[in-house]
Amino acid sequence: MGEISELEKTYQQLHSQLLSGELSEEEFKTQVERLRFEDDQGRQWKIGWYTGKWYRYEQGQWVQGTPDERRAAGQPPPEEDRREAGGRSLTRWLAPALIALLVLAGIVLIIGWNADWWGSRPEASPTVAALVASPSPMPPTNTPAPTATPSPTVTSKPSPQATPTRKPQPTATRPAPTATATGAAAPTATPPPSPGPQVTPASPTQPAPSPTPSLTGQIYFPVYDPKRKTVDLYRFQLASGQRERVVQQASQPAISPDGKRLAYRSWDRAQRGILVRELADGHTWVWINFSEAARPSWSPDSQNIVFPSQQEPDRQWRVYRTLGVEFDRIRRHGGDILGRVPIWLADGRIVYWECPLNKCGLYVMHSDGTGPIQLTTDEHDTAPAASPDGSQIAFLSDRDGNWEIYVTGTRAAGQEPQRLTKNNARDGLIAWSPDGRWLAFASDRSGQWAIWLMRPDGSDQKKLFDLGGEPAGPIAYVMPHEEHDWTLETIAWGP
Repeated sequence: MGEISELEKTYQQLHSQLLSGELSEEEFKTQVERLRFEDDQGRQWKIGWYTGKWYRYEQGQWVQGTPDERRAAGQPPPEEDRREAGGRSLTRWLAPALIALLVLAGIVLIIGWNADWWGSRPEASPTVAALVASPSPMPPTNTPAPTATPSPTVTSKPSPQATPTRKPQPTATRPAPTATATGAAAPTATPPPSPGPQVTPASPTQPAPSPTPSLTGQIYFPVYDPKRKTVDLYRFQLASGQRERVVQQASQPAISPDGKRLAYRSWDRAQRGILVRELADGHTWVWINFSEAARPSWSPDSQNIVFPSQQEPDRQWRVYRTLGVEFDRIRRHGGDILGRVPIWLADGRIVYWECPLNKCGLYVMHSDGTGPIQLTTDEHDTAPAASPDGSQIAFLSDRDGNWEIYVTGTRAAGQEPQRLTKNNARDGLIAWSPDGRWLAFASDRSGQWAIWLMRPDGSDQKKLFDLGGEPAGPIAYVMPHEEHDWTLETIAWGP
């Protein structure tokens, strides 16, 4: 209990330093990630960045729960832990019940045997004999017969049959390949792991990747310059393969839906905030003059933007939107929406991250803040990117302990996200192609950061070009609360 209290106290101190500006968000996340311990059952526990709640690593993902020591101190366990405890209770009484049943059957058999001995002693009943000889039906022919020695899985934790209310989760690691090729593997409910940095030939049991059509448009992306301690904005022409720097000391690009304007975050000391460049003539103007304003996203009519900012004295992230040349906070029931990473959908709704009443995840709402719907349920889901028709979002998450890309719908709550990438590298900074047929993203899976390409279902992954450096880094001359890690950066794919 003492160790848990010390870790919680350390978290509160780190959170206070974050709000006061003594720690950057990246430093805060790094130090909070170290607040972990292992319980008596060998389970790993950690504290969530933004909620301050405890999470345990179970079946390939971090699940919110309450450590046993904390429950012993009087805090009621969450519903999930009650279900698990119920499963363990079921397992404890199930074995004695089976033993008692076998003993009772033996007594009945002995009584019957004695009665038959003194009488005509007919042959034993086939039903009783079958019950004693085979208390359970034989397994199907395609299922291995049980052995006398219990498996390590059964002895270390309750079996899946003992906890029917728990939905099975995918494992965190990729299964090791078998030594011999024995045909097609059985299909699973989880998305297939993404291929490595090299495009490998298709296996006989999988269709070959479709040919990549000639790509059109331009991809805008940030590259950090460690010598100058700033980041610059570059453009890559997909048709010609030409690369050029378009804006110095700038990042987080956003292309308007009509393809005429580029909005971005400026790190230039003379022009901090969100700026807009007219792509036809290069005319540039300041739209938001607060240095804390970040990650602009365009409205469907290319006339306004939505963005998060920490410009208030408490340095909390809030969601803002412009109304012509003016801008204001988006509110709900008279209060500010303490959210981040907002993006506009094609139908006028806004997707963003929020954590009301510790229900953290990505939400969708109307542009006036009403009608919120929770789309994802993990605290670390972030950086959404919307498909051109607004029906899907791809987003970044480290729910399995590593930054990967997922996709989900925007129409209803409770949808299970589909995982698109699976490797030990960092994958993120997602942009949809204008026709919605491709996803561009940044990854360091090849040993250095590069822009990669894949289909919206995760197939046909291949590298497009090297980034030429890190996508983010410490910026000179900025306040500590303005520092950020690479997950807050963006790339943009325009016509």
